[in-house]
Amino acid sequence: MRGRLCLLSFIVASASVQILPKLSLGVVIAGYLAVTTTVVGIGLVAFPANTTLRFNSRRLLLTAFLMLLSSLIGFTSTLYRADARLNDQLSARDENKVSRVTVRVNSLVRISDNGRRFEGEVLSSQPEGIPKHVLINWYQGRYAGPYAARNTQTIEFPDIIPGQIWSMALTLKQVHGLRNPHGFDYEGHLFAQGIRTTGNVRGQPQLIDDQPFHSLRVFSERVRHHVRASMQTHIEGMRYGAVLLALAIGDQASVEAPDWRTFNLTGITHLVSISGTHVTLIASLGGLLVYRFWRRWQWRNKGLAERCPAQIVACLVAVIIAWCYCLLAGWGIPAQRTFLMLAIVAGARLMRLSITASRLLILAAFIVVAFDPWAILASGFWLSFSAVCILLTSVGWWGQPSQLL
Repeated sequence: MRGRLCLLSFIVASASVQILPKLSLGVVIAGYLAVTTTVVGIGLVAFPANTTLRFNSRRLLLTAFLMLLSSLIGFTSTLYRADARLNDQLSARDENKVSRVTVRVNSLVRISDNGRRFEGEVLSSQPEGIPKHVLINWYQGRYAGPYAARNTQTIEFPDIIPGQIWSMALTLKQVHGLRNPHGFDYEGHLFAQGIRTTGNVRGQPQLIDDQPFHSLRVFSERVRHHVRASMQTHIEGMRYGAVLLALAIGDQASVEAPDWRTFNLTGITHLVSISGTHVTLIASLGGLLVYRFWRRWQWRNKGLAERCPAQIVACLVAVIIAWCYCLLAGWGIPAQRTFLMLAIVAGARLMRLSITASRLLILAAFIVVAFDPWAILASGFWLSFSAVCILLTSVGWWGQPSQLL
């Protein structure tokens, strides 16, 4: 129980950074140290360990201390990363001016009739000081704005593939979002992705290099690009071709707004998105096939199951399949949650350890937030973990009569 409380304290403290009106690292650290020192001092003076009651009190004090320490670590680490991300911004003197930059394509390109949009990593720039991650809009001709008549003419663009390095001229702007109440927080959405500026292409960019294996993210996005290109040759013109893309690789950009409205009204939106159900189904099928194969095949007159138990091999293969499919699906938060839970269960199985549902869920949430503190801002985080929490809790309701209020 103590470990779960500590992990939950880390998550809550990391989430509390998101609502701060201003970042002040020194004041927060001083306050936490003062509170922690006070709690420990009072406990050492008031509860000398000579009775069972006082021993239990010291255990409660130790739990409170560890929770404070965990929250301090979560708060300060998130605060430090948020401060570093805020400092990586476009200076006012470079805004709305043309800058010469060299960028690496880092994401699957979003395709429209008259433009392309993708995330780029800035490798060099003139002038210097451009934020590292930029959202690039490439339009052919002059962009007339979001309220202009839509251009139905198909324009030829070069094939933009993740891993390519382009030299281009960009008109850079700081990220600005609308301040309408209860509206979509566009600025916060891009901030959570690490994008601190946007740029519109000017002139004709030049392809100067291609690095398909630069990083795991670039390689996985490149695979997604080729899968999408292969599928589009077969689903072009199909009524629900965009839905097939969304189901296969998590590319929802082509799904039309009327279709989303239909999915929302019928309650099947989660079926169109890559969810834990899809990942678990694929991993389970792969693990089951390997399990049956491993039990029946022999090598050098000796069964494979005698060399290594089939259950262990099936667990490892299922985790690897889940990981590969999550990368193909874009590594969204529901996919991360599913992979982590499967990996934790498989690890516990291999080490002959028992793990409860609450430990499994909190540990997965802790890992997600530790690697990406801004994941907690996404609706997918709350929907995914809340849905799994309800499902795991409802296991105890099986066999009990329902009571209607």
